[in-house]
Amino acid sequence: MTVILVILAAVVFDPLAPLPSVPAVAMVTLQIVHSLPRLRRLRGPWTLAAQALLFPWAGQGAPGLLAASVLLIARGPLRWVLFCAVVAAAGLMNTVDVYTCVNAMVNALTQGLVLFGVTRLNDVRIELHAARHQLAEASVAEERERASRDLESVLGSSLSAIIALAAQGRTGDILTLARRAAARARQAPPPRRSRPSTTSHPDWRSPSWWPRTWAF
Repeated sequence: MTVILVILAAVVFDPLAPLPSVPAVAMVTLQIVHSLPRLRRLRGPWTLAAQALLFPWAGQGAPGLLAASVLLIARGPLRWVLFCAVVAAAGLMNTVDVYTCVNAMVNALTQGLVLFGVTRLNDVRIELHAARHQLAEASVAEERERASRDLESVLGSSLSAIIALAAQGRTGDILTLARRAAARARQAPPPRRSRPSTTSHPDWRSPSWWPRTWAF
């Protein structure tokens, strides 16, 4: 999350205008909604449309932000068409000379791809932590089930033998067998404890992570 915020600050900072305009602040706010996991449930076509409306007045970092948002929200081949349109629009807005036009397009291209890539990598990191936690929970459940089966086997066979000895009145053998059963039960390994989860984003715990998250 910190890396995403730093990149956003670097994208929108303009040394010629240190104080951002109102459209620039609104643009960055919408981008935070698009990029941060905790706020991403609020994003959608309407937030993307709002960014597109702010795009002409939001300053030099706006094309990169809009390009990243298109890749994050749109789906399928359409998002790459829209991405190219945003890059082209960045060049058309800076037609003073060829260098300025090409520089604006390259900036929009690189900034959009970098912000998109960092956001997706953060998604993958969160889902990897969630998958690791799920695997640990599954391992603990399996270990508990195995220990329960072992204990049930020991106690069940011993109880059957004790009932048979009781019917024969062999009290001494019953005590000996009971001691042996207790010793075997104590020798059974205890189930391992689950480690606490290191992720604080339960909404992103999806086992099918890579193809869906990084689908180009």
